Amino acid sequence: MKKNERSSKMYTATSNFLLNMVADGTSVGVATFNNKGRVVHQLLTISSQSDRQQLVASLPTTTGGTTSIGAGLLACITALNSSIDGLEGSMIYLVTDGEESRAPYIADVQPEITTNGVIVNTLALGNESDTHLGGISRASGGQSFYYSEDEDSTVLTDVFAASVVDTSTDMLIQIESKSFSLSSTQPYEHYITIDATVGRDTIVQISSSESNDIDISVTGPDQTIYTETNSTFGITTIKIPNIAKSGSYKVSVTITSNGMIPAVLNVQSKVRIPGETTAKLSVWLSDDTHVYGSDAPTVVYVAVLKGMAPVLKCDVIASLEGYNASNIQLHDNGIGSDSRENDGIYSAYVFSNNFERSGRHTLKISGQNINNRAEILKSKEKSNTFPYYSGLTTELVWNFQRVILSSEISVTNYSTTPLTDNIKPGKITTLKLKSVQLMGNKLQIVLLWKAIGDDLDVGTGTISNSFSKIKQQPEQCTKLTNNIPIPKLVGSTEQHLVTIDDESLNRYIVVRAIDDVGNKGDYSNIVSVSKLTDPAWTTEAINTVNLTGSFVSGGLAIAILLVMLILGLGLKIRLSNANDKKKLIKEKRNQKQKSGKRESSKKHHNRYEYENRNNIV
Repeated sequence: MKKNERSSKMYTATSNFLLNMVADGTSVGVATFNNKGRVVHQLLTISSQSDRQQLVASLPTTTGGTTSIGAGLLACITALNSSIDGLEGSMIYLVTDGEESRAPYIADVQPEITTNGVIVNTLALGNESDTHLGGISRASGGQSFYYSEDEDSTVLTDVFAASVVDTSTDMLIQIESKSFSLSSTQPYEHYITIDATVGRDTIVQISSSESNDIDISVTGPDQTIYTETNSTFGITTIKIPNIAKSGSYKVSVTITSNGMIPAVLNVQSKVRIPGETTAKLSVWLSDDTHVYGSDAPTVVYVAVLKGMAPVLKCDVIASLEGYNASNIQLHDNGIGSDSRENDGIYSAYVFSNNFERSGRHTLKISGQNINNRAEILKSKEKSNTFPYYSGLTTELVWNFQRVILSSEISVTNYSTTPLTDNIKPGKITTLKLKSVQLMGNKLQIVLLWKAIGDDLDVGTGTISNSFSKIKQQPEQCTKLTNNIPIPKLVGSTEQHLVTIDDESLNRYIVVRAIDDVGNKGDYSNIVSVSKLTDPAWTTEAINTVNLTGSFVSGGLAIAILLVMLILGLGLKIRLSNANDKKKLIKEKRNQKQKSGKRESSKKHHNRYEYENRNNIV
């Protein structure tokens, strides 16, 4: 992209941020830098449209000269020091298309930034921008973003919308962000959902280099048609007056100029009642650097919360900008990258074969509730405690849609050489005891777990019928039974009937998956069974029909089942599960999931390996 075109796009996006996104009451200043840093507008608390126009007028329209990013950061610190008491919690939004070539450098000023508690969010424009931007963002607790300059990129809109969400108490919600092409013979139509918790200050925008030739109309759920537009800086805007009614809106876009024209749709709104909560997406990565071909994939986490209440059963998708068919489905099912089911935190692995080059990449997240499937997990009694620690109930959620941008992912060591199979299958974390029965001098134990597939949480699996010594010589397995379940899709419930000798010993059982080239997954959580000395064993025959159909779901139902086993069968059953004490969101941000990915994983299969260790009571 030519430098003047890049400057024009940046000016347009920044102007839109100041005119339409920043909340009243926010203090904003502007600083520029090349070889020196300069404050061009001191901090101004926005209270009117005139204030916004004043800030826009101070924005630079051209760029040039050498680059001293450190000088720009120091100019921002100077402006903040002269206007506010204390710097902690202040934010700097640093945007550059250059590589620093003159002191002071980022490293020179970073201690002052971090010591004073200033948060720096950075946006790199194009591949030539400095690679150290991510470092100052991480060190200060901010985020780093990347704009690829592709015609279909929505980053320039998304990054500023994310900034407002982070800073504003009058929370801005980005409903939709989507690139498209249109011509005089190919108009564009798209449907969006405004849910019952938002609708205030709703705007629909189309960004295009041919904005003067664009016509937009928005049809509301009551068939009201909105056509009044305002066009500035290449952006055509329709504002829905008052409070937008909840429901489905149709956006129609036409253009009179010839040829295919790229454009970007952006829809944003605010909570219907100031101070109320709404569904919100938060995204973070296990690592912002991905080493191509390693056995350590990047994990993307997305929390979908309404206040502190998890929102369950959403459709959450991550997509890599610039890649076709790059959608990655996130799950909240307790399998693979997801450490606990139904906590409102969705996750997925991003593997090496998701990438086609080295360098920076942008990951965009969309979350929506389709056909009123989603539910809010909440406390039965109103309280300020996190909902996992009190009685729980669920309620259905309105249809909604949201988008959010992730921090950049930097890929290193990309190669066109085909990826080798160095990836172990995922760890089974859901192993449970369904039932235990004494049949003569044999114990019959039904095990249940969720199928994990090959390559962590992708694909399907096959099952072996072997046990081995726990964590020792797993290749030396002992055959226990021929009752092998049929392989199922990832996430489906697997069941297996195990028969072992009845002795007065503890029984500890684990399962692990081994793929068709011998890569061994980690051992599952451990389940244990021990015979009590006083009650008599039951000798009723076990019913092995429709075990999957009778499997109860949910923590409460499982707890009741265990009590029944203890009282009715005279067994003491202990479940050891690594997920029993899941950390809250802030702790989970520090998680590092280290696994990997091969090409064409769906063509590979797993077998499951069981282990049984005896310990004298």
